[in-house]
Amino acid sequence: MNILKLASLLLITTLTSITYAGVTLDSFEESSIRIADPNGSTTETRLLWNQYEGDPTEGPDPGSEEISNTESIDGNQSLKINVSSGNIYAQFYSHINSTTWDWLRSFITEGSWEFNTYNRLRFWVKLPPGISKAGDGQSNTHFATYYRKSTGDTSSAESGGNHFYHYYDIESTGQWHQIIVDWHPNHIRGRNGGTDWGQREHPTGESNFNYFDLMTRFYFDVRGDLPNYPADFYLDGFVLYEETNPENIDQIYGLNGVYVPSSNEVQVGWMRDKGENSINHEVRYAFSNIHSLGWDNATPAPNGILSPKGWGGYNSMDYTSTSIQMGQNDAIYIAIKPTNSTLFRQITIPVSESALSSAPNAPTNIQISY
Repeated sequence: MNILKLASLLLITTLTSITYAGVTLDSFEESSIRIADPNGSTTETRLLWNQYEGDPTEGPDPGSEEISNTESIDGNQSLKINVSSGNIYAQFYSHINSTTWDWLRSFITEGSWEFNTYNRLRFWVKLPPGISKAGDGQSNTHFATYYRKSTGDTSSAESGGNHFYHYYDIESTGQWHQIIVDWHPNHIRGRNGGTDWGQREHPTGESNFNYFDLMTRFYFDVRGDLPNYPADFYLDGFVLYEETNPENIDQIYGLNGVYVPSSNEVQVGWMRDKGENSINHEVRYAFSNIHSLGWDNATPAPNGILSPKGWGGYNSMDYTSTSIQMGQNDAIYIAIKPTNSTLFRQITIPVSESALSSAPNAPTNIQISY
């Protein structure tokens, strides 16, 4: 591999020594939403990102989409979805003409795609006021994906593949909430909702193509009606990257987190294995990378031993604290480990005012270094 190509793969998180290989799908820095199908007759078929107004599961979700410069965490702009009734159904719609669905990888804006490499998709969302968590092991948010076999019929977004759901339980905080998608889905369409399907690294059985290589389209939605209308959602900073540290994706998936400066509240959420209804999880924290520091050297979080709140498919877990003193640190590193495991998952959450308000200074903002 030549030096120029190698350099284009390096993504560096500022304020830390962590280096990732990865690409940017979109940070919405263009003057308008990108066009997927120039001949599309509606915004839903023409625009790459849009509010799908015809959700078949819950009825119409009328709204609009635009590039906004009023809110952002990655650069100066974000995707704004305005909802007038129903709820958000923001979709990445990779239908490029009347007969063809393209791959997600064809739409990256920065970096050079490397097959069988990326194992995380991360983005940020700012919710409108009034959205509460479902609680009791349930979820209120879906990140739903479609994937297609490498030799599948391109007139379908899922030929030889299927439709996965990744669940989250998040609430309005007035801050940007970080969402991490791995290759462990909560649910597979048409399958038993109480079954844990484990990691789906190569969901079509093709060893040369992983889940993100085969992804075509996806959507993000919040379930149920909203408390107030109109409601503005903002999404930003969609990146795919390689987490090279060994992490426990079998027992901890759907990781997400946010920090609220006004109340010094840190929130972290995740999903547990659906079959482990009696396994406790422990939370620890540090102000440097715990993968480098070591689990034993991280600080046990206040009230950080957590038991499952639900049973079977009601498998969401969460940790909230206002007791951790952040000091002058720019980020907090939160690690979660089941008590029967030696591996953990980690999420890095910006906590300083500068890191929260300016993406170039945010320790979790991935920037391509050429």
